[in-house]
Amino acid sequence: MPSRDGPAIQDEENSRVGMRRARRSTSPMKTASPRPCSSTSAAADTTLSEPVRRLSETSQELIDGIGEVQKRELAPEGVTFNAIPSVASGDSVGVWPTKGQKRPFDSEGEHSSKRRRPSESESRLSKKNLKRLQRDLERLERRTPEEMDPSVTAPSRAKKRTASRQPSSSDLNQDTASVRSQKSAVSNSVYRYHTLEQARIYVRPEPPPSNIQTRMDIVFKLELPEERKREISRVAQETSQQFILNLRGAHREDDLVELVHDAFRVMYKDQTFAFVRKADWDPSLKPAAQRKLWDLNAIPQFNNEAYDVVDHPDKRQQGEQFIPTPNISASTMPPPATNSKFKDDSIKTPRPDFTIGLRDSSITNALMERGLTKFKADDFLKFLQSERKLCSDPTQNFLNVRFPVLVIEGKAYATGKTIFEAQNQAAVSGACMVNLREQLHDIFHGISANHKDEKTPLAFSICTEGPQIEFWVHYALSEDNVRSHYMNVFRTCYGSLQGGLEEFLMDVDRLLKWTKDEMLNEIADQLYILASRAERE
Repeated sequence: MPSRDGPAIQDEENSRVGMRRARRSTSPMKTASPRPCSSTSAAADTTLSEPVRRLSETSQELIDGIGEVQKRELAPEGVTFNAIPSVASGDSVGVWPTKGQKRPFDSEGEHSSKRRRPSESESRLSKKNLKRLQRDLERLERRTPEEMDPSVTAPSRAKKRTASRQPSSSDLNQDTASVRSQKSAVSNSVYRYHTLEQARIYVRPEPPPSNIQTRMDIVFKLELPEERKREISRVAQETSQQFILNLRGAHREDDLVELVHDAFRVMYKDQTFAFVRKADWDPSLKPAAQRKLWDLNAIPQFNNEAYDVVDHPDKRQQGEQFIPTPNISASTMPPPATNSKFKDDSIKTPRPDFTIGLRDSSITNALMERGLTKFKADDFLKFLQSERKLCSDPTQNFLNVRFPVLVIEGKAYATGKTIFEAQNQAAVSGACMVNLREQLHDIFHGISANHKDEKTPLAFSICTEGPQIEFWVHYALSEDNVRSHYMNVFRTCYGSLQGGLEEFLMDVDRLLKWTKDEMLNEIADQLYILASRAERE
């Protein structure tokens, strides 16, 4: 084959390239159809269209460069290529330097560093590379006008993203805590004014009625020896100082409730009383559902045309029923609403923070003083308990605390729990203590009508919220053969103030002294008569 010189070969190659470029200009490469932009302003469209056009031109240059690389692979060794200007921008693309010449740097944009030479697989014109280019175009279309604007720096975009950030976990926790607190307040009020009142348990933050106050005066007007008063004064001083120290930090519920409990333990060391901590009580002591006074079925139905109401009593009983729609099948509809009825399990079983009652040994010793042997005195209480005749020990674990007279229900000062909830819990505990005493009276009066006592038993509770202390009395009244339980407050104090705390502790001391001297003797007399009657020959 005749040899041709270098310029001739170069002219021939340039002419071929020009013809190829002319054909490509008449039939442009297909690109991915742009997606509709969310922005409606003309400025945003212009900002987006310019980079898209620039990227399209770059893709055309990339294809030209790939063709030149393929030509170079087929050309004989030692043949050099001149720079081929791009159709769109006129820059040199797809041109390799002559032998011994250094590769030029890319001068476009801010990055002028030396770029990595594409590998053979990246340089070839293939479907994979075209799909990659199409993904780049689609990614560019999704960018916002701020991201496309070169005048907006990266720190500015970061600030905008920070300003519009999603709520943090701490924000969500605060919102959740607020919602939880609101729900707790609503549920506590519903429990008091609906659930408890259905069981006829009423919390009355007011002084007790005059007949109950008269009986309380017998207990709380007992005279205390001067030595005992000085001892209680020292206990009050130490307890108030401990309250002050604990209130300087966010202490837990037990840290504050136990201060009251410890004061009682210091005051009474003669082992007459049992102090039981957080024991579940027997649910059988809870007030049972009372007989309904009214029969709505006896009231005839009527039509009230003035209010466009038909069968009004039936509609009230049905309540707010679900109205089916054509799109909801019968299988997905909820069942119709039923009438609201009181259930025993709707009242929470008591679990006081502290239960204070007579020790089992105190009852046994009192029965032994009246003539029973130790074995019979102890066995009789257990027999009544096992036969469910008298649950003198209200705890489910049989912790040997008999006939409790006082419970303590406390809430923490810095955790969102309120004394309102403590009062709800104490209301049920107080009703159970009254029912326990009523069980003994009912059994005793059944065999001894001559000793019938019309006085209702009294029980007491202490509700605390941090340093706030309330003293409550519990009793039951019957009217129209319906029994109702009541709870009234009669003393309040603040634990960090020694004067009020001292008067409160003296009242507790009077109550426990009356329990030891009067209540224990009354219970022991009744149990002795029952044991004597039930003893087999």
